[in-house]
Amino acid sequence: MLRRRFNFRLNMSAVPVKTITTCAVWLVVLVSQISGQTDYCDPTLCKNNLVHVGCGKNDNFGPYCPIDRLLVPITEEVKTYILDLHNVFRANVARGEVTNYEAASRMPTLIWDEELQKLAEYNVKTCIYGHDYCRNTKLFPLVGQNIAANSFYGMEVTPLDTMTELLYSWYGENENANQDYIDSYPLLGQDPPKDIGHFTQIVMDKATAVGCAMVQYTQNEQGHDWVHQNYVCNYSNSIARGHPVYVKGNPCELCVTGCSTNYPGLCNIGEPVQPTAAW
Repeated sequence: MLRRRFNFRLNMSAVPVKTITTCAVWLVVLVSQISGQTDYCDPTLCKNNLVHVGCGKNDNFGPYCPIDRLLVPITEEVKTYILDLHNVFRANVARGEVTNYEAASRMPTLIWDEELQKLAEYNVKTCIYGHDYCRNTKLFPLVGQNIAANSFYGMEVTPLDTMTELLYSWYGENENANQDYIDSYPLLGQDPPKDIGHFTQIVMDKATAVGCAMVQYTQNEQGHDWVHQNYVCNYSNSIARGHPVYVKGNPCELCVTGCSTNYPGLCNIGEPVQPTAAW
């Protein structure tokens, strides 16, 4: 018997319109302040005395991790692939090609951020599925996060297969929302009945960078060896309730760097976006 289950959680709380075709693009990596250079126990990083995911952490796995736990290698090719999916999804929306959504006037091309990836690694290396309380950095004072998990036995599912399926699922939440939710993200207690938070995080126009990580491990449950794959993506900016996810308008009309040729509808890499201050 083959069994499989997925788990999703929102940052704050269908399938894509276009078929994804990966294209050859240059991988641009932002090497910001990496672990060892930043004091993640600095109380100014997190509001309300929340504990930072990197505070006191090293490269060890957590005590709840089974012996076969593996931090899935995120190679340069995998980084490029994850970025390409994100940016194709963003470009679809930015050009106004997704039903029920208007075009975006200034949606940046995402780049990879090593520090955001490292903080995602700290999360998954606990082998406990869930959001961390705080993952802000000196450069990005309000970091957003999407998480999801895949569990299965009796079948072969590669980490890249899971990453792909989960990203498509996040983007597919566009079917649960409309432009009203984009113009003003719902206030607490006013969320729609179905999830939209993963999709809106992906297409947020203040996000300029992303970094992801995945852990894989096996646990015996009810006589079966279940393989668990926990996936975390951190984004340079989080959604703020009551504020727009992106500003609608003609594609690229407000981009100071011009319009991307790799991802028409998105601003070029390096669009100077001021990150949202932590609330």
